[in-house]
Amino acid sequence: MTRLFFVLFQIFDDQLKWLFPSRVEAHQRLDHLLKRIDEMIALKRVTVTEKIGSLDYYSTTSDAEKDLLTLMMEAEIAGEGKLSDEELRRNMVMFFFAGHDTTAAGMSFAIGQLARHQEIQKKAREEVVSVLGDHVEDIPSIESIKKMPYLDAIVKETLRLNSPITKTLPRIAARDVAVDGLLIPQGTLVDVDIAATHMSEANYSDPFEFKPERFLESADVTSTKQGLSYVPFGYGSHVCIGQNFSLVEQRVFLAMLLRKFEWTLALDSVHRDGMIAEGNGGVRPINLRIDFKPRF
Repeated sequence: MTRLFFVLFQIFDDQLKWLFPSRVEAHQRLDHLLKRIDEMIALKRVTVTEKIGSLDYYSTTSDAEKDLLTLMMEAEIAGEGKLSDEELRRNMVMFFFAGHDTTAAGMSFAIGQLARHQEIQKKAREEVVSVLGDHVEDIPSIESIKKMPYLDAIVKETLRLNSPITKTLPRIAARDVAVDGLLIPQGTLVDVDIAATHMSEANYSDPFEFKPERFLESADVTSTKQGLSYVPFGYGSHVCIGQNFSLVEQRVFLAMLLRKFEWTLALDSVHRDGMIAEGNGGVRPINLRIDFKPRF
């Protein structure tokens, strides 16, 4: 029973979930996670309130030392907007999601593509080593990551060719609108097909080829005369809140991996002719097996 089934027939994920013991267990695990997040929010409210009462709090604590939850609560206390515990919980869940499932899938696709394209892996490693050096103790910083444009291009090209999310969250058309001659009536459920957008020949030359260079050769490949062409995180006011966090996380991880390891696809890999994905809406590589060789 796939997750898509429960999305399409939500009565089985609500009133009738008792028919599926595995689904009941999944709900119990989710309830436990949400309870832990609620406890975290309650504890953080007490802690932040107490610390803000200290006269030297703002002079001795920089924003770089604070976690996301602290910053949101500080903004609320400063009068920049009221956030209920439910809104805080939803934001925390979104960041957990952005920082785990989709980011892990994106990094898995990148590892697979670099295993398939050894010359690209070699070039990326040379860039990383030129910035970080070849020493075990070196850990990438935000500043050092900014000096790795080719690595950044690899991450962006991976998200174009193998986006972990294939469609945006659906929206309801607020009014009748015509798009390229097609009438979309008010009330229609609409989403953007991310995969089709990224694979369109109207937007990219050789759209099915893994070419990080395309993000170096053009100052802006996110839009064309036809409209937006690069939307792995969505766009506009509903863009993914975890976009920058995910991009930094992927670049730091890949930089560390490239400096410490060389890798190839396993001999019996199903990905030799191209990355094969599984999942509905959110996708990941199927049965990705990699042979790693330590560099030191």
